[in-house]
Amino acid sequence: MLLRNISELTSSQVLGGIANTLGSLPSFFSSRHIEEDPVTLTQWPSYPWPGNSENGSWLLSGLAQYPGGMKSAINAFWEPLDAPGRHCFTWLSDLRAAGGDQARQTARLLIASWVEKHSNKQAKPVWDINCVGKRLSSLILFYDFHGSSGTDSYQKIIGKLITTHAAYLNKNLVLARASRDTLEASCALILAALCIPGKDQWLSTGEDILIRNLKAQILPDGGHASRSPERLASVLRSMLDVRRMYKQTELIYPDYISDCIKRMGQALEFFRYTDKSLALFHSSQKGHDKVLDLIAHQAGASKTSLKTLSDMGFERLSQGRTVILFDTGQMPVWPHDTLSSAAPLAFEMAYGKERMIVNCGAHPLSPEWNVALRGTAAHSTVTLDRKNAAEIRDDGHLGRKPRQISSSRDEKKNSILVEASHNGYQTINGLTHKRRLYLAQRGQDLRGEDILSGESPPLEAIDYAVRFHLHPRVKVLLVRDETEALLTLPSGTGWRFQQEGGILSLEESIYLDEGYQPVKTSQIVISGKAKDENTIIKWALQREGV
Repeated sequence: MLLRNISELTSSQVLGGIANTLGSLPSFFSSRHIEEDPVTLTQWPSYPWPGNSENGSWLLSGLAQYPGGMKSAINAFWEPLDAPGRHCFTWLSDLRAAGGDQARQTARLLIASWVEKHSNKQAKPVWDINCVGKRLSSLILFYDFHGSSGTDSYQKIIGKLITTHAAYLNKNLVLARASRDTLEASCALILAALCIPGKDQWLSTGEDILIRNLKAQILPDGGHASRSPERLASVLRSMLDVRRMYKQTELIYPDYISDCIKRMGQALEFFRYTDKSLALFHSSQKGHDKVLDLIAHQAGASKTSLKTLSDMGFERLSQGRTVILFDTGQMPVWPHDTLSSAAPLAFEMAYGKERMIVNCGAHPLSPEWNVALRGTAAHSTVTLDRKNAAEIRDDGHLGRKPRQISSSRDEKKNSILVEASHNGYQTINGLTHKRRLYLAQRGQDLRGEDILSGESPPLEAIDYAVRFHLHPRVKVLLVRDETEALLTLPSGTGWRFQQEGGILSLEESIYLDEGYQPVKTSQIVISGKAKDENTIIKWALQREGV
């Protein structure tokens, strides 16, 4: 039975619906679930961020996203226990976007089924601090959607659920290791304290933990310690939700929060191309342009992008209509390295609103996909001996990684030169990778050099591959006896790719900048063998017809 007509289902039919113990609203909201002196929210925040109405419609029809794709959610919505977002109630955003009373009723039934199944067990990962924090935030931020028009019994149950979660965080946040990322959980506790009168202790705990997290995670240039643009956007959005609630309750919030929001907003704009979406570095998808616009507006970000994020480790080369983002930074440290790609010196390139050279992106659900997408070969950079430039361990953290990454920038009126190097392969084969990017001619001439160097010639020749992943809408054709490549953008603009030092070929690739299904695309590959102390691969990408 699908949920398209959920409002017409009987209690017995609902029990066989989208969750194993969905239950009916009347039986669920019985006296055993309600405190003698229940707590209700006196106010709640507004929620300005648009959700995904398509996902909401799928959920209403009884389907949900799983790592392997869209599947029936009937009798299995809460499985597995670590389903990303499922136990965090982030699907409330999509149901809200779908709109209508059916979506509202579905939200209430799903919350009811979760309470029946998981509220008293407190088993991990469902009751991990971060999951609790995200679930609490969702309950509060979407209260206007699922709670404010509910029955008195429903509102009392939600009040109890919110206070139970907040009390859990108030107790466990202070016990968590200082190195643990509990930023979202502290934001959730602050939201709860501001929605329910007389919770000064929650507010004090939330503020202390939040500021501790901000000092550990937000770099002086406003970047995030994970070096992930999408993670930066997520954290900034949480901060804006908290600040908005402070203003709504007319309470003074810590100055440090305002300072962080301003710096983070400017750093986030650094990663946006002319199409208003994010660059695909370190487990990021491109994001929702309207959400990103709202974040920029609320954060008060300047429309003038920074040229360098020195602490986060990125360079932005902009000439004419061309924008290049170049990863020149140190790998993140534990515990913020689980999003990090093993791809030092990767770059992306866009011309106007059209993306040309890209990285492969990220998957929002599948750990298996993300292991591959974090690999060096999934980025527009150099791989040696088909190995990653950094080790991605089974627990998601980094093992072996570059210890020395350096960069320099020389900018003149009509040209930009950025040089960077890393030694991530040195312990494997003794080689250091240096990359030089030179952009000139109003952004219509990009020259690159990749230099592989060692203190002495390698004992055996080392295979190298210089990869340039192409956006799926870019057409590519090898010409001149397969020594050059012609790229055609959707607008018809042509670019010619040339190289010296290796063998040019086209290979298959994939692209995942949004959603769950990878898209097939192509990559230009320069391959060869490093035999000497210095191997130099030169390449150029120049606009045709100018």
